[in-house]
Amino acid sequence: MIIILVIIGILMIFGLILLSSVQLRCRYERRGDDDQLSLQITWLRYLTYTLDIPLVDLKARLQKDTVLRAEVEGERKDLPLSLDMLETGLERLIRFHATLKYVTAQTRIKKLEWVSEFGLANASSTGLLTGLAWSVKGIVLSAVSAYSRLETTPCISVRPNFQKPLFHTLVDCIFSIRIGHIMLGGLKSVRLR
Repeated sequence: MIIILVIIGILMIFGLILLSSVQLRCRYERRGDDDQLSLQITWLRYLTYTLDIPLVDLKARLQKDTVLRAEVEGERKDLPLSLDMLETGLERLIRFHATLKYVTAQTRIKKLEWVSEFGLANASSTGLLTGLAWSVKGIVLSAVSAYSRLETTPCISVRPNFQKPLFHTLVDCIFSIRIGHIMLGGLKSVRLR
């Protein structure tokens, strides 16, 4: 009788884990030449893992055999990063397109904020770039809403500055997905191999 209760308890805990959600907050900010990328993963509201990556020069960091220095929960860590890793990741992404499509369809976007402010030396060029920026943001927003579930109204804005040349952008996104959907997507990808 005790064994049956232990098995039922284990199955209930496993079921609760499958039904629980993982929340990911991705925040990217660029002010002038300074880039800041912050990733925060939260599970069960209290278990949080934060990764802050200051990106001073993104192109230099994508060279071969580059080590990305990141601060993870107050501790400095070195993460290897290379163009070969990015190419391999892109090939896998293309190969598992159906799995990725399933997982993104199950993703709920709880916050989407994308604010850009820029200016060029010429006011007419700034106006032209403003229209182009609105077009790009509209295309990205329609793709996001087509492939996932938006649970909030996105905050999208473009602020042209006709006085001086500058570029600032902020992307802040919070989305969540259930662990069961991630596992089911993983099983689908194993089946595709």
